[in-house]
Amino acid sequence: MPSHETSIYSESTLRLLTLAASTAAFAGVGIALLQLDGVSRKILSPEKLRIKRRATAQYHIEKAIANASNDLMCAAGGGHNLYDPEEDRAMTSLLTTDDEIDSLVNEIIGEKDSSKAPFVVSIELDDEDPRAQREYYLFLAFPKEGSKRYRRMQVPLVRFCTKLADAFEKKLTSTALCFVADASSGLGAEVLGKVLSECGAGLALVREPAWMVTVAYMIQKNVISKSKMERVLFALCRLDANRVRDDVGASRTVVFTLPGQSCTPPLLPLLQKAFPCERHVFAYDTCAESLCRGLNLSSGRKKKRIADKESISSELLSAPSDLMARVPIAPLRSLRDLPPLLATFSEDQANIIESWMSSVNAFLLMKQNENENEYLPFVCRMGFLLGRTGLGDGYTDQSDIALQNVLQYITGSRSRPLKDEVLDAARVALADARKVCEVFPRAEKQMTEQEQNQLEECVFCHKEILIGNKTLIDTVQPAKEWSLKSARKLTGCACCGPEDEYDSDDDKIGQETSAGKDSGGLKMNGIDLSVPGAGFATGLTQRKKPAFVDGKTQFAFDPTKFSYFRSKET
Repeated sequence: MPSHETSIYSESTLRLLTLAASTAAFAGVGIALLQLDGVSRKILSPEKLRIKRRATAQYHIEKAIANASNDLMCAAGGGHNLYDPEEDRAMTSLLTTDDEIDSLVNEIIGEKDSSKAPFVVSIELDDEDPRAQREYYLFLAFPKEGSKRYRRMQVPLVRFCTKLADAFEKKLTSTALCFVADASSGLGAEVLGKVLSECGAGLALVREPAWMVTVAYMIQKNVISKSKMERVLFALCRLDANRVRDDVGASRTVVFTLPGQSCTPPLLPLLQKAFPCERHVFAYDTCAESLCRGLNLSSGRKKKRIADKESISSELLSAPSDLMARVPIAPLRSLRDLPPLLATFSEDQANIIESWMSSVNAFLLMKQNENENEYLPFVCRMGFLLGRTGLGDGYTDQSDIALQNVLQYITGSRSRPLKDEVLDAARVALADARKVCEVFPRAEKQMTEQEQNQLEECVFCHKEILIGNKTLIDTVQPAKEWSLKSARKLTGCACCGPEDEYDSDDDKIGQETSAGKDSGGLKMNGIDLSVPGAGFATGLTQRKKPAFVDGKTQFAFDPTKFSYFRSKET
């Protein structure tokens, strides 16, 4: 059986385990105490505490990858009662020659029955590979009629995915893809996933694929070049979309919800590069709400994995949502002031905060370079969708119009109205999702004033978050004539809602072009930027960054119920 002890496993994790084992004989009780985060916070410096927490986080990520791989391997082999590692190796076909790989690619591309499409089981090294420079392999499982066991294939990851990506690029398809990135501790994926799967708009869903966690971790560890990983990402996304194509209806769209805010930083840039003309959604919530939700997920409603499954299920194919909300894959290394601030929080709290900030940071970096990367997502504030009111969310419940906006974008129906039955079903699904999410108390009821102040300090040490307005840049404001890009300068104070008037300088961004004005939204070179799929438009004016940021009047995120500013103004 392939080894899970791969090179993506961090040296710091192994050093931590080795140190613990070698020292336990001399100071077993001391090590046990040091492993308690509360004790470590009192003994270790902020930098050393962060190193310890980082090693623990990497261990949890690697363990989750290994568990997901093992569960899928067992399911492909007929379940835990029938699974035998030696038999699994004997029954797995190893394809290494170009002819063998080409034949498998042609089989996948030519298969018209999506029920026969393969599942991605695992990405890992082979512990029986005798070469000094080992390579990563992709393990696939093909459904086999009349058998409890799947037909299993092992192929070189990069070579196979490069050939598969080339083949998919040559194949014409009418199916669009949509990727939902997260900075909400999985709230966006849960709410949008339920709405999109139950609204009857003809959307197929791929929910938080477990293989994306492995790919995200490999990208972060830089074990394979980013250019090659881009092809891997393209091939595997198209492979999964091909597997669910029979579920696609009138909207002709497959929606991928990314596996949590932890995976967003490494995946987002390569997804945009691999799929520049597809639809992208960035679903976010405030840091306070994301923190409280992440803590509730880790201690309460966890995703249960069924290890004794005799077949590959959608549950086994998905990553655990609680872990992906609270374990940062890509830590923020550039903020020197962050470690001392994170040290004031418990380990779970600090990890969730850093995961959220890393996801936001990745989004902001993409927006800063939107001229080059052409990143033009639907920026979805979850407060609008859930009907919240107050600072940053407006004075009235805007959930219905926000729901219509995001559905128009994802289904590609900006230029035509949604069917009444689709909207009605979506409203019911959203109401059900709100009931489930509201089981968790809001941040204002869970956080003390001291915790809120500590959280503010963490968020505000990232200076790039303090831009523009109290909502994230280019957040789609609920309106019938919504737009993907904001062409107005928001000058109101932090306590007020966005101003309605347009600024003449901002109008030059693209409100009037060679194609003239368009009442439906912004246009650039004849392309309506409010229309889904318009992300390929180029030549957007670079947004100028301010020379300074007034932290009292400008927020990218609504620091809901932040007592710091209230106390300063009273």
